[in-house]
Amino acid sequence: MVTVQEEWRLPHPPERVLARLTGRMPLGGRVPGLEPSSAPGAPGRLRVRLGAGQVTLLGRGTLRTLADQAGERHLRWEAEGRRARGAGTARVHADLRLQPHGRGTLVRLSADAELLDWPDPPDEGAVEAALRHLLTAARRAAVRALAADDVAATPRLAVVPPAEVVPAAAPSRADGLAPPGARLWRAARDNWPVGVLLVGAGAAMAVWRGASGRRGHR
Repeated sequence: MVTVQEEWRLPHPPERVLARLTGRMPLGGRVPGLEPSSAPGAPGRLRVRLGAGQVTLLGRGTLRTLADQAGERHLRWEAEGRRARGAGTARVHADLRLQPHGRGTLVRLSADAELLDWPDPPDEGAVEAALRHLLTAARRAAVRALAADDVAATPRLAVVPPAEVVPAAAPSRADGLAPPGARLWRAARDNWPVGVLLVGAGAAMAVWRGASGRRGHR
């Protein structure tokens, strides 16, 4: 038999942690390798890696809520199953105690695993590694579930779309409001050959007027 003891803290009160762990929690999609039963009474599946090989266990699991004389919350998870291929069974027991820790919870965990009737049992190091991996995956799933509850309980801010800005309409050619310079540049833009001639003519006219003005002042 292999035993693992751990403790970790959650920023949530024990009542909330207890309600989340004992409520509906779809661990099948959260814990790698764990597949719940597809129908009532059907065995679930747990794929774990023991040493160099991966073993699939078919079995069942139960979760009970207990309390000691001091009123401390106590969860006990029991699972057992047989190998899908080959002889051998496995049992896992996990005890979780939820203690107040400030505004959060201190989780004390003690788990043990036992292999029975295995013709080729792996060493205890491989069993301990598989048990720790399973418990770590379950802990991360619980943390994500509690964090998801926080997000769901947070009120969402209403997103106000920005006001639509309609640009002012440019004056048309027929409205007679555009100044002569604007009409000249619009004509040059719409018909570039004519525009080149108009711009060249305008430049020549400006030069001629400048020269005429200088001669007149003399």
